[in-house]
Amino acid sequence: MPFISLTTNVQIKDLKSLNLELSKSLIIKLSSETLGLPEALVSVHVIQNESLSFGGTSDPAFSLKIGTISTEANIKYTEAYSAFLKEKLSISNDRGFIFFVDVGKTNIGFKGTTVAVLQGASVTNTKPE
Repeated sequence: MPFISLTTNVQIKDLKSLNLELSKSLIIKLSSETLGLPEALVSVHVIQNESLSFGGTSDPAFSLKIGTISTEANIKYTEAYSAFLKEKLSISNDRGFIFFVDVGKTNIGFKGTTVAVLQGASVTNTKPE
């Protein structure tokens, strides 16, 4: 299931609004379309005002983790999220990393079981389809 986890040292004025905007963004829609998953299964987690340094300074920075995105789309998502962070939080794309995490369906628990079982996938298949 797609997830986004954003950590930043920036104080966000309206955290709930930003979180919802990430949840409803075109990028999330594209993520769910790429993976063939409903938007309802996308999880967004935002941590603000953290003690975070990048490149030896505490200037505005970010660490963004994105789970179960197709490797073919990583560049497209990097461009889109970089633009989003610049527009919404004024954080330059050279002030953090975006980590793409391929968790695999057998390693995601949901509804008391794993996504692999729920989708009838083979338990040996650890990569998202």
